[in-house]
Amino acid sequence: MPGERTYLNTSLNKALKIIDLFSFDRPELSIKEIADSLGLNASSIYPLVVTLTKFRYLEKDPERKKYRLGIKFLEKGYIVQAQLDIRECASPYLEELRVFSKENVHLAVLDGSEIVYIDRHETRPTLPIESRIGKRAPAYCTGLGKVLLAWTPPSEWEEAIRQAPLKAFTEHTITDLARLKEHLKVVCAQGYAIDDEEFQPGGYCIAAPIHDYRGRVVAAVSVSLAKSTLTPERKEQLVKAVVGTASNISARLGFGPGVAGEATLGSGPA
Repeated sequence: MPGERTYLNTSLNKALKIIDLFSFDRPELSIKEIADSLGLNASSIYPLVVTLTKFRYLEKDPERKKYRLGIKFLEKGYIVQAQLDIRECASPYLEELRVFSKENVHLAVLDGSEIVYIDRHETRPTLPIESRIGKRAPAYCTGLGKVLLAWTPPSEWEEAIRQAPLKAFTEHTITDLARLKEHLKVVCAQGYAIDDEEFQPGGYCIAAPIHDYRGRVVAAVSVSLAKSTLTPERKEQLVKAVVGTASNISARLGFGPGVAGEATLGSGPA
């Protein structure tokens, strides 16, 4: 592409080249080895290595003074693997939920303090929302996000949320971290989350967790609709449908409690 070089960030380019040096044949490298491999001075490499280490993309062996790839790559790898496996397993159930609910259905995973939409089955644009595949949204004020936060240890997301104030998207948005934590306890207890106009005025979302074979919550499924179309009876119906869909997908991923048999849409938890 003409002019593409203009947009390359020099520091980021160097950092990515550092990461690319690590392999099965060269799992550990010293600062000197990194510098020599790239034909650069050690003094110019060191700040980048320190930064990558701070963010856990590299980790240092204090005795050998060598660096290796950090745990962050394992975490990101799980996200990519989950996206590939979960989308394939979930797709027929998402479509079934879309047909049953006649509403928009989403699948998302957690990345830090945000959710990433990895699939979407659309029925009608009654509630305009930017939820294309790959789109990010804050976790603390979305149904999908609250489900994922509720089943994830705070140590994995709290620091990311603390780095920026909780923005009030509507008058219903929870903007206090302590209050959010208490709310997430309720989400865990009931087995699903509700976004009641917390992210978008007029919007309503019901979300439930998807477990993998280890019992870890690796994704969430939701139904999104206009709150004006909701009745108490329909809410109950949709909650059961979303929870049932999450249970079916979890079973496909090997989660124990769902292996015995698939839930029927609308049946909900026993």
